[in-house]
Amino acid sequence: MENQKELVIITGAAGHLGQTMIHAFGENYDLLLVDIELRKLEKLNELNHKRFSILKVDITSTIDLAKLSSYIKARGGFKYLIHLARVGPEVLDIASIYKVNLIGTRNLFNYLYPLIRPKGVMINIGASSSFLTPIPQMVFSLLSDPFNQKFLDNITPLTPTPKDAYWWSRYAAACLFKNDTMKWQLKEARIVSIFPDIVEKSSLNLDPCEIKTPSPVSKEIFKENGTKLVELIRYIICEDNLHMSGINVIINKDGQISYFNDFK
Repeated sequence: MENQKELVIITGAAGHLGQTMIHAFGENYDLLLVDIELRKLEKLNELNHKRFSILKVDITSTIDLAKLSSYIKARGGFKYLIHLARVGPEVLDIASIYKVNLIGTRNLFNYLYPLIRPKGVMINIGASSSFLTPIPQMVFSLLSDPFNQKFLDNITPLTPTPKDAYWWSRYAAACLFKNDTMKWQLKEARIVSIFPDIVEKSSLNLDPCEIKTPSPVSKEIFKENGTKLVELIRYIICEDNLHMSGINVIINKDGQISYFNDFK
């Protein structure tokens, strides 16, 4: 057991960013690739010489989430989640955007909660413009309770465009996760949301604990090394960085980082 690699779950693994994460973490971790499109997962796994486990999961389906939960339980739990699965504004279906990006995402994390191993980390990747998008006061209370039976009926008419639904759903998910910080700490686990401004294919090959920071709130941590999203994730999951819990991190195009609070 001591020689086994820790299990990392990557949702939305068939997408471009998912492939970037596979390349970055596939050597040192045991990966479970999750996506709604099984054919793409199979093709992706063939390209990787069938090294990884794959599972078709629709995070809006409680049946699929139960299947995922049972599978991970049989594997003895997991250490890290990199949550990339989302529905973008190009779908044009406002209700579907909320179902996946907010309701489904919240359900996914709830199903995984009993299964995370000590010192594990949940990484939620948000949308780059979410933190800049104004949210009407009337919408705040609705976003804070996505499991309300009338949530979709109430919020859909108040959402002008699919783009607003996309931004609001991603931002609300991150804010709700921030509020869950103590819950995850009871499992000796952490939760972090990252809002990347620009995501590039290439990445530096740094050891997870190699990046050093003068303080938890420095905005210059990653500028000198030109560090990208992969390096930030490696930095966060390093067990030296337990202070990085319940935070929402923005990476701008220059590699600088900043933090923002949840909505009031």
